[in-house]
Formats: sequence, structure tokens, C-alpha cells
Amino acid sequence: MGQLHDMCQKIDAHIKTKKLDTFKVRGQLSLICGFMLGFVNAKTPDDPAQIAALKKAGKAVLQQDF
Repeated sequence: MGQLHDMCQKIDAHIKTKKLDTFKVRGQLSLICGFMLGFVNAKTPDDPAQIAALKKAGKAVLQQDF
């Protein structure tokens, strides 16, 4: 456990650093990857499909690899 949560933390840090609209960007990511990022916490089990989907969404929305 932890890789999915860590990715969400990195994405949140990127959003904050770039001063992007948190709700808009996280909403776009959630729509693309198929799950709500707000529900991911430290105890969320790592799912390879969710991790791959979040990587793809991060690349599409933020043009960055996470």
C-alpha cells in the first residue's frame, strides 16, 4: 500500500506549485482515471489498474509523468 496515495500527493503538490485550480484539475483527473482522487488515503490498497489510469490521466491533464 502507498504507491497510489503517494501519486495523489505528488499530483496535489504539483497543482499547488503551479497554482492551478485544485477542483478543476482533480475533477479532470478523476473523470479520466475513473475514480475520485479525494477518496484515496494512506490505507487505500494499491491497484495496478488505478495506478496506470492515474499515470495516464496525469500525463494527459498536466503533461507530466508521476
